[in-house]
Amino acid sequence: MQITNTGLKIPKELQESSPVVNESQQLGKDDFMKLLVAEMTNQDPLDPKTNTESIAQMAQFSALEQGENLNKSFNSMLRFQTLNTLSSSAQMIGKYTRAKIDGEEVVGQIKSTHLENGQVFANVIDSENQEIKIPLETIVALSKEKFEEKGKTDSKKESLPKNVIDLS
Repeated sequence: MQITNTGLKIPKELQESSPVVNESQQLGKDDFMKLLVAEMTNQDPLDPKTNTESIAQMAQFSALEQGENLNKSFNSMLRFQTLNTLSSSAQMIGKYTRAKIDGEEVVGQIKSTHLENGQVFANVIDSENQEIKIPLETIVALSKEKFEEKGKTDSKKESLPKNVIDLS
């Protein structure tokens, strides 16, 4: 079986870890430890901290660390999901599609797919040879055969070609 180049490129934004929250706007483990050390250093020897306060601070530190680990896991999962969607969308290239955008129907053949600002788009060539960029989630049907172009439509089910994947 011969494998051809699909032209699928992994965007740089997905190759590297990108935090959901701006790092300059949050305190991290290191900042917490600096505050803890400063507090211990400047503690009044005549009025020392109680064990309860120390345990509460350690619990806060533990919760902070768990939150950071969870954030890293979510970022990793989001990158994987986006890559998976982009990879799956490459299988749509060459197929005919029907999509609905703001009540308007777009019918055409998928020329390519790409990632833009974390969202996957399909570039569709319509019946007038115009290239239209459509979000993947607006696609309602896929087929190996052409769809009839009907313009605006309100009906839920229409006559579809054979071997159609109905995504609506």
